[in-house]
Amino acid sequence: MALDTGPILTQAYRNFFSSALALLRADHAISGKVEGKSVLVPTFADIRDTETSFGISQTYAVKVIPDLTGFVQNRSEKIKSLPELGKGMEVLRNFVKIDNYAGIDRRYFLDPLIDLAHSVKGFDVPISVLEEKVREVVNCIQSGTFIVEALAVLDGFSSESARIQLSDSCWIRKLNLESAINFWEEDGQYARDGNSLSPAEYLLQATMSANISNHGKEHFTIREKLKQALFVLRLLKRGKVQLKDVSIRHLTWAPIYEPRQRLTRTFVFPRQYRLSHVEADALTEHWRKYAALFDSQEQRERLAVSRFCSSYGRESPHDIIIDCFIGLEALLIEDNRELGYKLRLRTANLLGLNGDDRQKIFSEIKLGYDLRSKIVHGSDPGKSVFLPTRQQSLSIQEFAEDLERYLARALIRLVDLRKENPGLNLIEHLDRMALST
Repeated sequence: MALDTGPILTQAYRNFFSSALALLRADHAISGKVEGKSVLVPTFADIRDTETSFGISQTYAVKVIPDLTGFVQNRSEKIKSLPELGKGMEVLRNFVKIDNYAGIDRRYFLDPLIDLAHSVKGFDVPISVLEEKVREVVNCIQSGTFIVEALAVLDGFSSESARIQLSDSCWIRKLNLESAINFWEEDGQYARDGNSLSPAEYLLQATMSANISNHGKEHFTIREKLKQALFVLRLLKRGKVQLKDVSIRHLTWAPIYEPRQRLTRTFVFPRQYRLSHVEADALTEHWRKYAALFDSQEQRERLAVSRFCSSYGRESPHDIIIDCFIGLEALLIEDNRELGYKLRLRTANLLGLNGDDRQKIFSEIKLGYDLRSKIVHGSDPGKSVFLPTRQQSLSIQEFAEDLERYLARALIRLVDLRKENPGLNLIEHLDRMALST
């Protein structure tokens, strides 16, 4: 932890900030305008639910707001070359071994002024605002700690609830036009290429405390937290939901990972992840029960979770089927003898609610395993499969998604059984069930 720096470092940073803002004001005056090429214009889109002939909805831009962010960023390298920065760094070296830091960590000391520049509506910054920003920077350096925030747009997600609290540090919230504008004003990074977040989008948001001495590892930890939340969403119910436009930043510092921007005109496909009020309320309880499974230390469980998550990013249903069976085998198979039979029997015993249900699962897992064998051995599995249990044919894509749900239910059931009987050996338990039926 850094030593108490007192007023010396505070003054050094104040001089640095003041000089940076003075340079921006001077360059701004020379440019003579804040329009045209010097200014980026973010767009805010409104969702229109009118479907096209292809069953696809589109988004349309409905409002624009001028932005000074591009002007500031185009001069950031010039700002970093200010003599006052060098003086501030020399003062800082008396208190913190900054030369030990590199990459992400070095930016802890080089970039706080960009955060200040992004937070103002222009360059006439009151001295009170300047002093408050300086205090934030110095406090972080003195304590060695700061707060990291992660934001990700949930692609394909919609809900009847505008905010869903998963835990004290992780939640989902919806943007409307006003909040999208306010969000942009807080962080101009989202507008740097002329586009911004669209109202009606849902943001997955997570925060955590970080420490300078950890060399930035919290940035990777919090990214895993986003993936954990996505995992729990997918466990809850059927539907396609993805993360995109991920941003990780210090709340009092410049962004570390900048968000990937996109065109405001996007396509929303019918197979979305939709939550009712009841399901949204249930999600918090679902998180409490199953989030820890994402961080399981058991190798087999980690493989099953990994394959369940990866199946959602697959374009081909063939790859989804392979992922699902690798996941089921990781949970339910210890050797290669009679693999197919053991897999469908144990899956049926694990998930079946009664004899008829177990027979249905047994049959459908057999069909799925036969498809998996054709795929991995290079045979054509066809475009559809007939399910005698339902007396209907499903496309390979639909059946692959059914297999995803079997894997999801297996992971959920594993956690429930462990809560009922800590130390349970799942495979032995399922084999005893087979002997008793």
